[in-house]
Amino acid sequence: MKQCSSKGIEPTYLGLDIGGANIKFSDGTNTGELRFELWKSADRLAETLQSLVVEQPDCVAVTMTGELCDCFESRREGVNFIANAVDLAYSESEVYFYRIAGTFCQKNEVNRFWPEIASANWHATASWLAQSCRINDGVIIDFGSTTTDIIPIAAYMPVHQGSDDFSRLVCNELIYTGLSRTPITMVLPQYKVGQHRLQLAAENFATMIDAYLIAGWIKEDPNNCLTADARPLTKHNSARRIARLLCSEPESIGSELVSEISLAAIAAQWNIIAPAIDLNLMNLTKKTIWVCGEGAIVLQKHLERNRADVHSHIIDSTASAMASTPAIAVREILLSQCRS
Repeated sequence: MKQCSSKGIEPTYLGLDIGGANIKFSDGTNTGELRFELWKSADRLAETLQSLVVEQPDCVAVTMTGELCDCFESRREGVNFIANAVDLAYSESEVYFYRIAGTFCQKNEVNRFWPEIASANWHATASWLAQSCRINDGVIIDFGSTTTDIIPIAAYMPVHQGSDDFSRLVCNELIYTGLSRTPITMVLPQYKVGQHRLQLAAENFATMIDAYLIAGWIKEDPNNCLTADARPLTKHNSARRIARLLCSEPESIGSELVSEISLAAIAAQWNIIAPAIDLNLMNLTKKTIWVCGEGAIVLQKHLERNRADVHSHIIDSTASAMASTPAIAVREILLSQCRS
């Protein structure tokens, strides 16, 4: 790959991970996440991307998962739409799109390589972490807001069986459950109260992040409004969201029942993820797990409580870095390839 041209002494690089609900970004100094519901506001994607920077970067590295949004007729349409929006937003920059082959293509090649570009962020994350953290043998698990990516590593490289979301679901390398966007009723549709087994309200009233907060696995974050009702992530609000699953409120059903449902949901989610972890550890020499993603702290606690036979490590404890790993990864990969 050619060296990116620069307006200054050193080229500036921006990494983007464009999802359906969030845009993650990293420029080497600032790393973060912006809530953006692509399926509702696709026509504002270009201007939203442009708002992330004060000056146009020299080079932009892009990975994505937003092509799966139901505002698009197909993933191919979604990939091309997102690519066009990025190209429009950064018209003065050299824009590169990450492929599952570990290389990049430019805008004029996107339609040709779209199957390798669609939802390739997990591959960027695993490839970069395996190299930068010197992971020779083990499993990288990215427990994110929406999904859990389980990627076996050997000889400092991903050794995945699946290459797209469907094949990765089949291989148990992609589990569609996460921290902040998975409704509690997706993992716990029913709960027994006394002698009665109740069907919880099949609405997006509360998500798994509420359960982990009530159980004390994570801390309150009044600045985080990425919740089911867009109210801050506090115990007061989380309790109300969970009580709503029983068509009630904490004052009526009691805080003890709210806590019980939280713990039951946490156990249910672990029972979804655990078998997939076991399958991916099966053929590896070392039973070592490297944890990253928005829910890294939560998954680490699961492993400590339930899998004493494996060694697990959180890759980065900085909240913004854990949530934005794919954006960091794709930037660092492009930077490395441009310099080599």
